[in-house]
Amino acid sequence: KHQAMVERRNYVFSQTIKAAWSRGDLKSADDLDLVIAESLIVLNQITYTYGTTAFERAFMAKPRTVDDTQICSSVQTTLTFLLSQSWTSLS
Repeated sequence: KHQAMVERRNYVFSQTIKAAWSRGDLKSADDLDLVIAESLIVLNQITYTYGTTAFERAFMAKPRTVDDTQICSSVQTTLTFLLSQSWTSLS
């Protein structure tokens, strides 16, 4: 089960980076850092699994990042699409 979670995150990162590259959003290492950080925020603090986020399960507190920052809409759209894909479509 743990390996599937890791592979799922690797898939999301890979697809997000490909999408950012194809849009021309990656022009420097800092741009790549930003895309990965935004992906991590969505995966850990916005995406609910079993009724809670990964952040809530790890720290027993609601994440404040959603209130404190603005997620890039293109990254959010890409991640929402990727996270809605079924496990069978990842093969």
